[in-house]
Amino acid sequence: MNGKMAPDLRGYYERTKQAFLSDPDICPENRELFTEFFAFEEHKLKRVNGLPDIDNGCCKTLLGYITRMSNVNLWFQNKPWRDLTKEDIQRVYDDLEEGRIKRRDGQPFQDRSSYYNKIFKSKPFRLAGKDGLAKDVIEFSTNSPKIVRYVTEESFRRLVSVVRNPVHQLLLWLAWDIGENIQTLLALTREDFISQVNRHSGEREYIVNLPASKLKRSRLSRSEVTLYPETARWLDLVLPSAPLNDGYLFNSGYRAAAKMLAKAVATSGATSMPHGDPLRWKDLRSGMACHLLRAGWTRDEVNARLGQPIRRDTRSTRPANHRKSLPNQTLGPVAELADAADLTPAWRLNESICCQSCPPCCWISNQLTDHSAQSRDFSVESVQIAC
Repeated sequence: MNGKMAPDLRGYYERTKQAFLSDPDICPENRELFTEFFAFEEHKLKRVNGLPDIDNGCCKTLLGYITRMSNVNLWFQNKPWRDLTKEDIQRVYDDLEEGRIKRRDGQPFQDRSSYYNKIFKSKPFRLAGKDGLAKDVIEFSTNSPKIVRYVTEESFRRLVSVVRNPVHQLLLWLAWDIGENIQTLLALTREDFISQVNRHSGEREYIVNLPASKLKRSRLSRSEVTLYPETARWLDLVLPSAPLNDGYLFNSGYRAAAKMLAKAVATSGATSMPHGDPLRWKDLRSGMACHLLRAGWTRDEVNARLGQPIRRDTRSTRPANHRKSLPNQTLGPVAELADAADLTPAWRLNESICCQSCPPCCWISNQLTDHSAQSRDFSVESVQIAC
């Protein structure tokens, strides 16, 4: 780990957009339409999100549009979109629904609704004057039920048992313990961690700062305490050699992290529930949520730890020694966690982070302590702690 900063998505997006809009295999009429769309969408994203310029989150959205529009253009055999007929749209729609249009891996497209809602019935086809035809054709469509894949603690421990690199161990434990997505974890720096001692167990633990700039837009900026002693031990080992001044803790990008996980999965044989599929990074997040539900956390408390929007006040009845009672059992899917109707509120601390190590849902803010010199004195305007 040398602390090299990950590349910004803006440059990658601009290069990809330029290549897409100048692709000689796309007819000139469609290149002109696509150029008009991206000028509109960039302006829209800046205004909707209150930004002076597009950021990484915007670029990720725009890159998704490049992929979808490239696919749709291929499905219509590069015919100018302004010349499409109802029969053309009907053919593509039926081929998608009946599985004749397949992905590169030979499987039918599962996210068909995203194509219907973001391309066919939205601005791209509106610019071509065909959104009305698309709405007439796509009168009946159903979303395939989404199966939530998750990992049990037993499978997770089998997974980490075959990993030898301390930095890789830390990344896996943070994904399981904190429950954020892999892109956010890869963006963490040394300054995002504050060491403290749990006043109930006497063990070292860490507060992990999750600022808005490193999160998906739909998630709350917050600070979470580590629950597992293994996470703290790997942080103790890795942090002293981590770069200062906002250098990334993990030098590798997503591809390297995905390759590492795939190798560990192949070696350990760890699989996800409920169908025994190979583990993905996102399965650790849902597995953490399942595990905490089984441990007695309420749905509201788990949603708060996942960074879901806050709606109403709830109080926790969990004992202060909850970290010692996390069960090692197989848990059920957590599709219900997406429901944001019943969620825990948050307190915003403006002066310092509470080091009183109560359960995450009932931390208190009136007893503060100085942090050690190795941890930066945070300004925590963005930290939200569930109460």
